Amino acid sequence: MIRPSVSSALRFPQSRAARNAMWGYGLSLPFIGAALVLVGVPLVWSAYLAFTTFDGFNPPQWTGLANWVLLIHDPAVISAFRNIAFVALIFVPLQTFLGLGIALLLHQGLRAAGFLRAIYFLPAISPWMAVGIMWLALFNPEYGVINAVLGFLHLPQGLWLDSPHWEVFQAIVAVANTWKGVGYCVVLFVAGLQSLPKELLEAAEVDGAGRWRSLWHITLPLLSPSTFMVLVLSTIAASQIFDPILVLSGGGVATNTGGLPMSQVVPTVLLYGQGFGLGHLGYANTIAWALFICLAALVLMQRRLERRWVHYER
Repeated sequence: MIRPSVSSALRFPQSRAARNAMWGYGLSLPFIGAALVLVGVPLVWSAYLAFTTFDGFNPPQWTGLANWVLLIHDPAVISAFRNIAFVALIFVPLQTFLGLGIALLLHQGLRAAGFLRAIYFLPAISPWMAVGIMWLALFNPEYGVINAVLGFLHLPQGLWLDSPHWEVFQAIVAVANTWKGVGYCVVLFVAGLQSLPKELLEAAEVDGAGRWRSLWHITLPLLSPSTFMVLVLSTIAASQIFDPILVLSGGGVATNTGGLPMSQVVPTVLLYGQGFGLGHLGYANTIAWALFICLAALVLMQRRLERRWVHYER
């Protein structure tokens, strides 16, 4: 009896599952290779630059933790992270609740539900330049609609986008970003509502549960995976805010030596100004990695809390 050699056994798997696995690995190799080249290499290079002084032309010079020490004591960085944290505190819950509320209304079987979904999603596909012009017109201190309404009601008017209080500008950014991005949340929530088992809702109705009781005890718990996804995506979107700041502030590059005031700066705008405005690419990568670390910590915390309130179908 001739036994197959080890090399032949490795070359020709005996089971169908093994052959399928080999085909899967083989077909995945191009994607894995492309991901390593296009994602892995830039990540490693960026992590290295975070510990160097680099202007984009001369070879990077290793400086160790100098960039990170400067980051901790840089008032511009402290203001930028304070501003984005304030924006996230408004933007994330506001976008989540609005998206959920609109999705619940659209799920009631309205005749124009399809048209309304398109209307709510229209801002999401609109360019920020057009959206920014609209919000600039709304909050213009001289002829803006907001001040006109406040004046008609005999209420005090404000400078709004040029307010000396940094909270006012960042709150407007959060509201504008919510108005533009809530359409994505509506789509996600509507998809979650359409996948809910109708048997449970019908059984609750037969048992005499009212609309609000069914919503609180059945719909919302079953919709918790979609809610969790919206929270995570909204948190990531808040950390990536860039265009609204430039549009609503009237342009400019945030640096430590000029450009936008520190009350209007967020980390993405600051690292852009440091890297491409001043040529401090090493320090810009340090800011980027600090933002990534904070965002990763928030997402991991959300994942940790997921077990307590997110209910997946078993």
